[in-house]
Amino acid sequence: MHRDRPPLDVVRAWAEQRFPDRAWPWAPTTDPDAPDGAGRPARLTLSTRAAAGASGAVLALGIGIGLASGPGPDSSLAATGDPVVVVGPAAGPLAAAPAPAPLLAPAPAPTPAPGTVPEEPAPATDAPAVTADPAPAPAVGAPATDVPAPAAEEPAADEEPTDAPATDEDPATGDVPTTAGPARPALPTVGKVTVVWMADGRSERTFGSDSPMPYVARTLAAEGLVLPRYHAVTRGAIGNGVALLGGLAATPEQLAGCTTPTAGTCVLPEATPSLLNQLTGAGRTWKVYAGALGATGVDSCRAPELDRPDPAGLQPRPGDAFATARVPALWFASVTAGADCGSVVDLGQLDRDLAAGDDAIPDFSLVVPDVCDSGIEVPCPDGRPSGPAAADAFLATLVPKLTSTAAHRKDGLVIVVWDQAPATGPFADARPCCSGRPDGVPGGGRTGAVVLSPFVTAGTVQDKPYDHLALLRTLEDLFGLDRLGLAADPAVQGFGPKVLAAPAADGDR
Repeated sequence: MHRDRPPLDVVRAWAEQRFPDRAWPWAPTTDPDAPDGAGRPARLTLSTRAAAGASGAVLALGIGIGLASGPGPDSSLAATGDPVVVVGPAAGPLAAAPAPAPLLAPAPAPTPAPGTVPEEPAPATDAPAVTADPAPAPAVGAPATDVPAPAAEEPAADEEPTDAPATDEDPATGDVPTTAGPARPALPTVGKVTVVWMADGRSERTFGSDSPMPYVARTLAAEGLVLPRYHAVTRGAIGNGVALLGGLAATPEQLAGCTTPTAGTCVLPEATPSLLNQLTGAGRTWKVYAGALGATGVDSCRAPELDRPDPAGLQPRPGDAFATARVPALWFASVTAGADCGSVVDLGQLDRDLAAGDDAIPDFSLVVPDVCDSGIEVPCPDGRPSGPAAADAFLATLVPKLTSTAAHRKDGLVIVVWDQAPATGPFADARPCCSGRPDGVPGGGRTGAVVLSPFVTAGTVQDKPYDHLALLRTLEDLFGLDRLGLAADPAVQGFGPKVLAAPAADGDR
């Protein structure tokens, strides 16, 4: 660069040489350095700071002049052969160039409501993005558990629909049905069905090598199919009972135990259907056999009195180990308010029905032992033991009676389930099962179950998660009934051919 020439002189000289026909805006004046006072444009000088500050603006001006004149063989600034520094007018500092627009405009900040203070953004942390699921908060009145509940287990994938909903158009008329029937898994045609409703079971304890229930862990497991990941759906006997028979989430009062039963919140309204009402409507027979129901001389039903403290709690009384909370049918007014309540009978009636032959056995039976035989650890006033050992002895007497009938050997089904896992103690469990289950309540824990039938492979295990809703769905499918409540949710998977498989036909063997 010519160090003895001011920067603007260089620009001016280049411009006059490149575009001689243009009238340039700088006015002539007298320069004392010109010979004989000859007039020529004055030399313009700028301070180094001003030159540096305005160089970008004048550079743009010079490029614009060149572009406006059209292309030429020497149209670049570099054509002069000298490096050029372009400066602008001395007035005004250099303005900062605008920032480029973002590719995606940020969402505007929300305007706070009048009278409120906007929240400050949370500070960034180094916490990992994935954290363990917190244990669900216990429902009001629900017993505490000393074992946190992990995330729900994945749904079972056992159902294999064979008669999918009829949603395709009719080939003859072109009409599309407005409603679709429920898809049903491929299940065998089952005759008599019995569900045995035990209490306080923990799968790992019941089926473990050191099980306090050796009959269940060894004999029943060898004779039937074990579901080690069968779950309760919530806390409390009543809540699990209304799920089993109605596909319902328990009310807060039911979760709290309904020690003073109320209409609507404890005993569900007459308009609320149950599996038992469905069976009656379909012309099927059913009975609920409840242990110690007749201890006070009542022949049947023994429904709780409304708005009065219920004496038949989970603590047995002298001479009376009946527990209202453990009999699911008694929490449906659709059962207790009508003639159907006469089908809730004392457990002693079961022996008489079995002895009378297959025709006397209902299509569906729900067997509920009394408190001392159910599996709950309670002090029994007559001095007999309770807890798992007593429950194991009860099952060792009951199940052979059920499975030895001709009806069972032909096409029967017996399912032994536990209403929930223990709420306290070393085997407490509140694990939930699967998706589509009631929200906002703790899980009932993994209880396990045993299925005995000619349609199961004896001595096997099906390691998929199920629960009371899945069992209700299965029972409704077996009897050809509509699915009630949460059992109708597609996320609920009932037993499929991996649990109950029809035997091969003679020609297929």
